[in-house]
Amino acid sequence: MKVHRVAKFKQRSALSNNAAIKEMPGVQNGACIGLAFAWLRRRLQQPSETPQRRIQYLGQEDTLYKVDVDCSSFNRCYYRSARGIERIVAAAPNICGMSSRSAIEASGLTGLEVLASHLDETLPGYYLWECTFTEGVTSHAFALYADGSGMSFFDPNSGEYRIGSKGKLAFFKQLYNHYRHYVSMKGVKADLQFDKLYLIQLGRL
Repeated sequence: MKVHRVAKFKQRSALSNNAAIKEMPGVQNGACIGLAFAWLRRRLQQPSETPQRRIQYLGQEDTLYKVDVDCSSFNRCYYRSARGIERIVAAAPNICGMSSRSAIEASGLTGLEVLASHLDETLPGYYLWECTFTEGVTSHAFALYADGSGMSFFDPNSGEYRIGSKGKLAFFKQLYNHYRHYVSMKGVKADLQFDKLYLIQLGRL
């Protein structure tokens, strides 16, 4: 994966460097969904910005305060019977001013091919990808922009990546393997295996 990385970012480092922010309620279980929305919003507003500047923006204190608000907003937008797709579709307009244009659900390793094919069929566009893990730990969120020239992909746990137009599925499989051998900031190893995969294409309201 690292060969594709164009800018490094780790949400735990960003949060732990600010004592006030890391104690805020919205980010207590992780800030990935808020950071994914922040990346999408910034990429939409500043499409020509370099990945390095975009990542720098995500680490700024005022951005992280907004991320906490967005995480709280997303956590409140919960429906007892809703799947991940409905929750994201309901939250997106208020959080980042974007509405759903298409959505797809898949599962596990084989589902990655479904996601890659859906991207090819619906691009260009901005997408939010939420996944759950088979171990029942908290879910995770990614953000991406894809067009005919390739894909910009943001993982709040590691940074922004740039992948060529033909490399989406191969990259997703690398991502899958990365989380099967995940190592936390404290050096704790975990086997995080993708379970449910929700990919939502977002557009302007």
